[in-house]
Amino acid sequence: MTITPVILSGGSGTRLWPLSWGNHPKQFLPLVSDKTMIQETLLRLNGLNISAPIVSCNAHNLSAMQSRTPSLYLGGLTVSGNIWDLIISFSIFVNSKSFDASFKAFPGCVKP
Repeated sequence: MTITPVILSGGSGTRLWPLSWGNHPKQFLPLVSDKTMIQETLLRLNGLNISAPIVSCNAHNLSAMQSRTPSLYLGGLTVSGNIWDLIISFSIFVNSKSFDASFKAFPGCVKP
């Protein structure tokens, strides 16, 4: 079975105010090291026997995500609005690729 990690990174930046805000949400903050939270999340997947991760973010965070993760998200980058629609869409997509495929969804700002 192939696992495709889906990194959910679409926050609006309100929970850690004043550190984070609309155009600067927590996934772009270096809170635990010199790397941002989204970079830390993607780097934790290195060395695992999985497909390349897919990162999902808000439309207003797309360019920031592209500039901060250019070589880290090898599977793709998507834009989403509603998290539940996104999970259903990924489930259909992954299962269309292989009958025994699976995906795991991880928030982009916390350690699993």
